[in-house]
Amino acid sequence: MSDNDFSLIPPDFVMGTNVPFIDLLLVSLGYGPYYGLSAESAVRDAVRHQPGLYEQIRAVGAVVGGAGVRVRDSGQLRDSFDNETRYYTSDELWCFDMATDVLAMLAVLPGVSGSARFSALEAVRDLNKNLTGHWFHKHVKHAVDAPRDFGALRSRVPARTDKPPRSGPGHM
Repeated sequence: MSDNDFSLIPPDFVMGTNVPFIDLLLVSLGYGPYYGLSAESAVRDAVRHQPGLYEQIRAVGAVVGGAGVRVRDSGQLRDSFDNETRYYTSDELWCFDMATDVLAMLAVLPGVSGSARFSALEAVRDLNKNLTGHWFHKHVKHAVDAPRDFGALRSRVPARTDKPPRSGPGHM
């Protein structure tokens, strides 16, 4: 595959989903060879040198984008700022978390430009604000199919450690 064909997100989602946190995740990974981390030669090289990684990242991106399109098309969104996670299945929530881990991992690869690294890590920080709380983590923990489908990807991608702390009784 040439650099002109490299895109961590399948082209089906180039028009976005109208779900802010999902679009942030998809844009940050890159809708094409000239956007997000897909535009970074260090990312392209690292992904190409790990057999199957490109396809696994695109597959989890397809689930993320597909979930946003499903919710948008079902009329569940209240407005264009709706970042509610309750519309999604446990498996979709697990994939959001996985894709955010992929974004964090790729952002810190050696050779990624400072501006791309900064933008991707800012996106991770923003995503961490949406993908948090007891309800979210409970549903991620109860995912069934996603962990099976993406077990190989999970084994390659470390879980990010900068997740915000849980809040509520017993947590500070």
